[in-house]
Amino acid sequence: MSSSILNTLNEKQREAVLATEGPVLILAGAGSGKTRCIVHRIAYLISEKKVSPHNILAVTFTNKAANEMKERLQNQFNINIRYLWVGTFHSMCARILRTESQFLPVTQNYTIYDGIDQQRIMKNVLKEINLAETNFPIKKILHIISQQKNNLVEYDEFSIDDTFYGKYLQQIYEAYQKYLIRNNGVDFDDLLLYTAKLFENHKDLLERYQKQFKYVMIDEYQDTNYAQYRFAYLLAKKHKNICVVGDDDQSIYSWRGANIKNILSFEDDYEKPKVIRMTQNYRSPKRVLSAANELISRNESRHKKELWTEKEDGKDISLYNTQSERHEAIMVSQKINELHVTHNVSLKDIAIFYRTNAQSRVLETQFIKDHIDYQIVGGVNFFQRKEIKDIIAYLRLIANPKDNESFLLSLMQLNQLILAKQYLLWAKST
Repeated sequence: MSSSILNTLNEKQREAVLATEGPVLILAGAGSGKTRCIVHRIAYLISEKKVSPHNILAVTFTNKAANEMKERLQNQFNINIRYLWVGTFHSMCARILRTESQFLPVTQNYTIYDGIDQQRIMKNVLKEINLAETNFPIKKILHIISQQKNNLVEYDEFSIDDTFYGKYLQQIYEAYQKYLIRNNGVDFDDLLLYTAKLFENHKDLLERYQKQFKYVMIDEYQDTNYAQYRFAYLLAKKHKNICVVGDDDQSIYSWRGANIKNILSFEDDYEKPKVIRMTQNYRSPKRVLSAANELISRNESRHKKELWTEKEDGKDISLYNTQSERHEAIMVSQKINELHVTHNVSLKDIAIFYRTNAQSRVLETQFIKDHIDYQIVGGVNFFQRKEIKDIIAYLRLIANPKDNESFLLSLMQLNQLILAKQYLLWAKST
């Protein structure tokens, strides 16, 4: 089995797979095959080191990545993934909290509220404590509370400053948290907060999970926040068999609470860790890597590394400076028209990437003006659709009778159905 696990890997990937004991920092550059490395490492632990899947925790940042890992382990290496803990931080924490609910202010059947739910709840909270939304923008307040939770700061530990917001933030935070508890609910940040606090405050419980998870692997470590850092650090404190994979050059989520210090200080957190640099890129041509290396080398706080590839040079890189978002949209539209008309490139072979959904509006307006057919990929998340939210509200209420938010939402939908039926009856009679 070991040959099938190792023979498709390059030298650095193989080194990362074989380094199973003690703390390991894998600095995996863009396109260096880190997902393959993680999958093969788990397969090696189970098949060659005879580690039980029950004793491995592998944390990713998206459900898609977690499912991909499980599929590869099952299909490539015929590994039974039933007892393997592979998932996101939030899903792992939710699983632990369901089991350890006796330590929580909510019961085992708690409801997890998403971002849309949180905004509705905060609106109700502000009404309860007689504060105006105009003075306390809901999204801004929720962002501040999220930051506090990600730093493991509960409402009774919240420090108050002398600003207008500071005088009321603790009151809002407390009211919001008590509203969640009253409805037997948590938000996504609570999943991290409650789990980290459980590990910090209940040593016997922590020891039980430390005994279970003898090997801990964390993907995208450069994007972890403090709560996620503490979760991983406490779990790995006993065996110190922690392997983190990431790239400080790709850290872009500081606005969401990510702390690049987590990956930069790994060598200070653990004694004599093994550091492996995976720098061979399989994705980009030499010219792109050369430009990327030159640009990122200007960063002051980073692990030094330089990506390389066996690919050809590739085409020249073009850089356009635009004066405004409208000017940018015009330029993009003109470039598409040039590719399509002059070079006979099909529109379906052209893709535009933008940072936020809000940026699509000006592009769409320009495409309509220039008669360019386009399709927005993504759109409204399936679970955010009104009909799906309605069904989920009914199911939440069945699972958690204390969930007043779902009860009110269900009642609202019922009233709408009654009004619709009355309108249809009236329409038929006339």
